[in-house]
Amino acid sequence: MIPLIEDDKRLIMLCKSMNHDDVIKCIMNDEEVKGFIIKLTSNEDTATQIMHDTVLSFIRSCMREDFQFQKKPIAYIKSIAKYINIKLSKIETQNSKIKLDYDSLNSATYEVNYDLKEILDQLLSKISTDCQEVLELWAMKYRMKEIAKTLNYSSEGYAKKKKHLCLKKLISVVDRNSKLMKELRLYV
Repeated sequence: MIPLIEDDKRLIMLCKSMNHDDVIKCIMNDEEVKGFIIKLTSNEDTATQIMHDTVLSFIRSCMREDFQFQKKPIAYIKSIAKYINIKLSKIETQNSKIKLDYDSLNSATYEVNYDLKEILDQLLSKISTDCQEVLELWAMKYRMKEIAKTLNYSSEGYAKKKKHLCLKKLISVVDRNSKLMKELRLYV
């Protein structure tokens, strides 16, 4: 029998059937995932947060109606962890005293942001993971030089070209999906 961490169809099925406990245990107990996250950061609290956020993001992704893995589940999990680490690093460099406290958020504001995030997640799920990474870093105001370095691209020029192509793909997805386009207009 294939280990759960390698069985993409079973992982999706468990998430969609709300059997999250097995998926959570599978990811959190996987030595390769733990080792990868520990290498991302030397801070134990940050590693714990990355693991937690990675598991939640992975489950949310798998629960999407039309979700399919474009690469092996372990690689997908690592790319989520890497992206979360980049986000956390960006927050820490902007202000070392920032601490996300979800309990203190205004619930109405949180719901609106959550709705928009769901729409954006739907859009981003329609493009490749590497395109998602480029566009998300670009949206966080990273310079092309930083994006190239972070994503191990050969040059700043390649990062610009990749961003341009990925943005065209995303625009194409929006153009083809009138329902998502109408929903997005509510937030503009």
